[in-house]
Amino acid sequence: MKFRQLLKISFCILSFFTLHQTVISCSCDALNPDPIASELLKDIQVIFQGKVIRFGPYKRERLKNSKGKYYDGLTTYEVEFEVLKKWKGVETDKILIETETLSCHTNFEMNKEYFVLATGDKPFEVHYCTQKFISLQDVEKEYGNGEIVKQPNPTESTEGFWSNLWNKITSFFS
Repeated sequence: MKFRQLLKISFCILSFFTLHQTVISCSCDALNPDPIASELLKDIQVIFQGKVIRFGPYKRERLKNSKGKYYDGLTTYEVEFEVLKKWKGVETDKILIETETLSCHTNFEMNKEYFVLATGDKPFEVHYCTQKFISLQDVEKEYGNGEIVKQPNPTESTEGFWSNLWNKITSFFS
């Protein structure tokens, strides 16, 4: 009986240390408590609708805490989109975006379509708060219906199961 209790306690302690992660909260209200979409749109360099065709980490940052110990911090991801429709700042049919692994950044998945608002210089950055405050309707009100670059093709072959699985595995370990 004591062995079983000791095993349970050991499992709980081990779980705490292995599952513990630093969590960073995100509050968009601190940026602008009452945003006006037309004002925010002025700061956006790129607006498009696109499909994720490549996704992967390319930069990992090691950070030091106040006790001098290092931990994995920010991982920056490159996301390449095939542009389907454009409103502002898009010059080609493919575009590269950067996003980070913080809660304030947007998470993308392979072969899914997204409405994207990006800032900065090439490669552009996507931020969760921008996506939260500006809708497709706001963009269409300001810039019209946009220009179709490529029609989505539902019969077009997408990345296979094994490639997708391999991307997820390598992303997890990098």
